[in-house]
Amino acid sequence: MKTVVVIPTYNEKENVKLMSDAVLAQPGELEALFVDDNSPDGTGDVVDEIAKGCGRVHCLHRERKEGLGRAYVAGFAKALEMGADRVVQMDCDFSHDPADIARLVAEDADLVIGSRYVKGGSTPGWPFKRRLISRAGGVFIRVVTGMRIKDPTGGFKCWKAEALRRIHFESAMSAGYSFQLEMNHRAWKAGLSIREIPISFTDRTRGQSKITAGIAVESIKVALGLRFGRRARQGAAQVPGDGSAKGPATRGCVFDFGGVMTTTTMPERVKKLVDKLGIDWNILKTGFAKHRTLADADLITMDEMYDRIWADAGVEVSPENRALIVKEDFASFLYRNERTLEWMRSLKAEGFKIGILTNMCTEFAKLFREHFPDFIALADAMVISGEEHICKPSPEIYALLQKRIGLEPGELCFFDDVEANCDGARAAGWNAVRFTTTEETSARFRELLRRGGGDRQ
Repeated sequence: MKTVVVIPTYNEKENVKLMSDAVLAQPGELEALFVDDNSPDGTGDVVDEIAKGCGRVHCLHRERKEGLGRAYVAGFAKALEMGADRVVQMDCDFSHDPADIARLVAEDADLVIGSRYVKGGSTPGWPFKRRLISRAGGVFIRVVTGMRIKDPTGGFKCWKAEALRRIHFESAMSAGYSFQLEMNHRAWKAGLSIREIPISFTDRTRGQSKITAGIAVESIKVALGLRFGRRARQGAAQVPGDGSAKGPATRGCVFDFGGVMTTTTMPERVKKLVDKLGIDWNILKTGFAKHRTLADADLITMDEMYDRIWADAGVEVSPENRALIVKEDFASFLYRNERTLEWMRSLKAEGFKIGILTNMCTEFAKLFREHFPDFIALADAMVISGEEHICKPSPEIYALLQKRIGLEPGELCFFDDVEANCDGARAAGWNAVRFTTTEETSARFRELLRRGGGDRQ
């Protein structure tokens, strides 16, 4: 039985070697997967060096720090891709004792939680006030959500691989520490078997703690959201699935594509061209952020958008240079979406319906339709905001795509890297997955293909 231990890191250079040694010293078929959010102290580089000499240590590099929850989502997806039967999650600061891993894995339950608050659990070194606040928070969460987990925010857990697939972790809405609470709630709502075993939770002795007072407030808000808010409406079913949990299986996958010159994150190749032309690229970035809504809604043409950008900046750009910038950004569009095209083809081959839902002004839409017939040929339905004079994340654009693709809301899964657009899809009753890196996205698509759900002919 293969167990992958997922360990998020951010500035944990002092701990990763000690942690990897401690994890691999435990019995069983264990591998350590560190998920590093581009730590400034070079944590990821240290793990890479360790991995060179040990095939059981791996590092998943992420582009930036986006919160503990997003790191775990990426790590879980990678662990499943690696063929894990069990997935253990734990901190890198030794507040969770690697010696307890074997006890977690040995329990026969869908989810095993290392608990501070069952009989035998402890929090040595904690002052009375901290213990009181922590326990009171747990009571509040249990009362509000209805869960009977005594340590609902604990982060030392072991999941059966199939349990993770059933709760569809990839659509988790919590980016921070409250991810632990949301995942426990999903497991409980899905009717999974949950067991708590005692652990001793100790504070870190090396490195800097990332715990803040705001985490407690965040947990309270999430608990209320799970009971009364959008998370409660979303439930365990509103995620890309195979029908094993509540709700229908995913039958349609909807993709967003970044529109030309309407993104606040300039592609690197465009930035290089702009620098070469002697133009301050911050002018473009600021102008796009200011005028993109009008262009997306097709209230102004692309030429008018550029005129406004240059006018705001007080600079003149020749028509030749302007055409070069447009051409290079259009080429960047293809480069950024080549991998997406591969996954669209794979999903289509497995019987999934394909939708395209994107913000583009009509000028770019014409170029898109002319130069990218491969994308369009794969689509069963398409909605481009500029052509419809509506803009994401307005409810109308999701309703229009759903009508055209002919599926129920719960049968659709929306893929985008903008959380606001994912929220708009969830509000429409769709499933939604936010992805940020190519490797993370690839792992999620592989998992969706492995589960199936399309109407294969």
